[in-house]
Amino acid sequence: MPQQFASYAEAMDYLFTLTNYEKGFNFKPRTTPKLGLERMSKLLESVGNPEKRLRAIHIAGTKGKGSTATMVANVLTAAGYRTGLYLSPHVEDVRERIQANGQWIPEAAVCEHLNRMYDYLRRSEVKENGLYGPTFFEVFTAISFMYFESERLDFAVAEVGLGGRLDATNVLSPLVCAITPVSMDHTERLGDTLEAIAGEKAGIIKQDVPVVCGPQPPEALRVIEQTCRERSAPLYCWGRDFSAGKAPNDASFSIDTWAGSFGGIRLRMIGEHQALNAATAAAVVSVLKQTGQAQWSAEQLRGGLASAFCPARVELVRQRPITIVDAAHNPASVQALLGTLRASFNFDRLIFVFALARDKDVSTILRLIAAEASHVVFTSMANPRALTPEELGEKMQQTGSDRFSVMPDLRQALLHAETLAGPTGLVCVCGSFYLAGDARRLLAEAEQTLHRKSAIA
Repeated sequence: MPQQFASYAEAMDYLFTLTNYEKGFNFKPRTTPKLGLERMSKLLESVGNPEKRLRAIHIAGTKGKGSTATMVANVLTAAGYRTGLYLSPHVEDVRERIQANGQWIPEAAVCEHLNRMYDYLRRSEVKENGLYGPTFFEVFTAISFMYFESERLDFAVAEVGLGGRLDATNVLSPLVCAITPVSMDHTERLGDTLEAIAGEKAGIIKQDVPVVCGPQPPEALRVIEQTCRERSAPLYCWGRDFSAGKAPNDASFSIDTWAGSFGGIRLRMIGEHQALNAATAAAVVSVLKQTGQAQWSAEQLRGGLASAFCPARVELVRQRPITIVDAAHNPASVQALLGTLRASFNFDRLIFVFALARDKDVSTILRLIAAEASHVVFTSMANPRALTPEELGEKMQQTGSDRFSVMPDLRQALLHAETLAGPTGLVCVCGSFYLAGDARRLLAEAEQTLHRKSAIA
């Protein structure tokens, strides 16, 4: 077997030549936009089908699936289990996607597992029976499964990348599935109705495998319930089988499930929607406990939930002015973000630094932001699908708002937003994981520079 990649840099250079749906449909001649599980199945077969030996938890949904997956993994780790976590997309470093007990996959492990499959990848570049070679997401998903098996983990928690039915992660045979709230997003790929999108999410449901279902619109819930009936999958629903409730005059909340009630829950992640994600995570681990797959205590549940953290989910990165970085990029997530900002922070001016991909519901999102913002600074991001700041400005004018400026350079956009906010305002960076990652880096650099100057003074 050829050992093609001697360094992590070489490995990443190769991986980023592969088709990447996250960056749009700019395909190379040897690739195809055809979706399906055939490529993934062939790839995994070439490395011995590691996915068949994983004790997996599979999580789909439009909103909250990454936070919920992280919470499930944290609770299992707190209970003493060696736990893998597969997330997408990443915020700053691609290795964020693959974690074992909260630690990113080492660079050497990426090279090792990519080298194991490289001979197959090289051969699969040639079109065969209408099928081209695996995509970036498929290869990285395979690396995660190989790594989890090599680490002999007790559990592997996997977040769906896109949809569910045709997602590369849907080769897993999970112990339990979960579907977090479904809303309109990726309509060009998943369908333009809630029923169609829910059908794609429900594609992860397997015969006789328990399903935990978070809060859903009625149209989505009907599809999920019907799929569970067809596949004889036990269904645990928000509001019927589990829920979350705020404790009076207290920052904590309670979670109630069919397996018990748990008070004094506190979260590191900000927002009432995270309580819903925490309750869904508690229901998932309750299924594992009920079926004899895992044991955990109330204190381990509280500890695991309290320590869970995902970057760019209403992430407070600076106190003065209050600066939040969030990856909200569809109407439902933007609504949740706006509600959280109002409920969780005190400020007199709300300044947005914003960029968005052109395949999103731009008009609806901008109307939501225009109704709340004191000012919006439109900027650029490293995403080939991104609208230009000028295009966003034109669309903002259509909402009737002129409270915006166009500033393509993100560093300058952040400085301008800080000036507009003043010491008592709030700056919110949102619209994309790409923008969130770049903003986090620049804000961290600015903080380090400030600390160095303070130390010298």
